[in-house]
Amino acid sequence: MSEQGKGVFIGAYIPPELKAALQERAWLNHRTLSQEIALLLDESARRPTLPSTHRQLHCLRCGHQWTPRVEGEPQNCPACNSPYWNRERKRA
Repeated sequence: MSEQGKGVFIGAYIPPELKAALQERAWLNHRTLSQEIALLLDESARRPTLPSTHRQLHCLRCGHQWTPRVEGEPQNCPACNSPYWNRERKRA
């Protein structure tokens, strides 16, 4: 847990199924539900993120930005589905 002082209430909604699973996990580990949630958040914050070598793409049609999951040039924008995502719109 954080050694920098008090925690912060985030007011997040937890679905009943997840709450039940977390309560069971907390009970088995002799922790409270709040302690289990804080531990889970702390663990997820320490997970490695995507390497910085992943490039960020930008659609010139709708402005959407995304990180591609595979190598190579995408066929279209995942937001607007335009096949011309990497070409400026021609104004007549």
